[in-house]
This record gives sequence, structure tokens and C-alpha cells, in this order.
Amino acid sequence: MNQYFSCFLRCWNIVIKYLSGERLLTCTKRPNGGDIVTLRALLVSSWMTPVAIYLDCLFGNSHQIDIIPTLGTIFAASYFGLYARFASQWSYLANLYNQIKATETVIADGDTKGLRVIAEWKAGFMEDAQDLHLATKKNVVSTILIWGSDKAVSKAFADHTPGGKERFNALIKDVKAAYDLHEKALVKKIGSGTTAAS
Repeated sequence: MNQYFSCFLRCWNIVIKYLSGERLLTCTKRPNGGDIVTLRALLVSSWMTPVAIYLDCLFGNSHQIDIIPTLGTIFAASYFGLYARFASQWSYLANLYNQIKATETVIADGDTKGLRVIAEWKAGFMEDAQDLHLATKKNVVSTILIWGSDKAVSKAFADHTPGGKERFNALIKDVKAAYDLHEKALVKKIGSGTTAAS
């Protein structure tokens, strides 16, 4: 019985990832943010609106439903739900970063236990950033590249994270690619701003 329930939960997890549009984050490797939230809300609305119309026709009294208000309501609810989740994840990651930096300032250079704990904490930050689809955001990539180049942090990540070294290497590869894209966009923006000013 337990085996069937576990199988059901695995299948349910896959279905929910597709229906909620979470696969957009993993397939495109784009960071979570306003553009992905909007796209996911549109995706959710596209399948939930026909379901709502069908259920209203099946069980409703009017047998008539206004499509545009229904679509708008479902889109708005989906958008605000997904954006609230993104905002709380972003807030968590920012607070975690600030806690690590605050703790790092009081750790003495010779405190090997304290430095090991900080390295493990940084590795945890990197794992959380990856799990929350925030690792390739513009203001996170530099932090991950710097912390990931620390041997103590990369060892802590490899030793304590599911997937270990392979996952670490994949994360660094994705982050380096995102860093290059952000850098090119910034250089292009600065270049066009200079041209416009002259």
C-alpha cells in the first residue's frame, strides 16, 4: 500500500509541476521573477478557464458563463499567488545572505570551526538559490561565483548536498552562463547610453 501511495505522490508531483508551469523554470533555466510569474499565470489560466466553464455548465444554474471575467479572475488569482510565493522566496534568500555576512564579520581568521560552519552555510545558500530558481538572477550570480570558488564551500556543497559534485558543477556552469549574459546586456546598455549621450 505504501509503495502505491509513494508512486501516486511522485506522479502527482510531476503533474502539478506541469500544470503550475514550474517546468518553465527548469527547462528554460531562467530565474524566477515577474516575467516567469506572468507566463506561468497565463499558462494556469489557459487550462483552468475551460475547466471552470465546464464545471459551471455542469453544476451551475445559469448554464452561461462570461469567459473574459472568468479568465481575468483566474489570471489575477494565479499571478498574485505565484508572485507572493516568489516574493517570500526572494525575501528568504536575501535574509539568509544578510545573516551569513553578519555572522562572517564576527568570525576570527583562526577560528577553524567557525569558518567551516560559514562554508557550510554558504553551500546551503547556494543549494537554496538553485532549488528556488534564483541562482541565475543578476544580483545572485556574483555571490555564487565568489563563494563557489572557495574550496571549503565547494567541498561542503559536494559533501552535504544531494547530487554532490555533479550538482555543484552544473550549478556553477549555469551561473557562469547567466553571469556572461548579464555582463553582455550591461555592456550593451552602457554602450548605447554613451552613444545616446554623445
